[in-house]
Amino acid sequence: MKLYSLVKRVDNIIIAPLTLALLFLMMLSGYAIICPELVSRSTFNLIGFYNAYILHKIIGLPLWILAVIHCVINTRPKLLRILGKLIGEIVNIMVALILIVIVLYLDLICVKTP
Repeated sequence: MKLYSLVKRVDNIIIAPLTLALLFLMMLSGYAIICPELVSRSTFNLIGFYNAYILHKIIGLPLWILAVIHCVINTRPKLLRILGKLIGEIVNIMVALILIVIVLYLDLICVKTP
């Protein structure tokens, strides 16, 4: 089995569903910060205002990193087709590194959790 087909399978089985679940939790916790009573009742008091705030702050970085990995994995074939094999691989790796550095900078340096 080639490496890309293995990575694509891991993306389809693990990364994409995990990203979707984290996105749903991020939206639910964000809504719980705005309207805590409704979300608290519908989640049987598991996600109140305080838990939603903590969850919303913690989920951000893993969600961004998984989303970047998912996008890089799925744009690789198009880059290889447009730019050629060697340049496409280099551009794909560079885009992944730049996006992860931007996400880390925005999450760890710019946004401070009180």
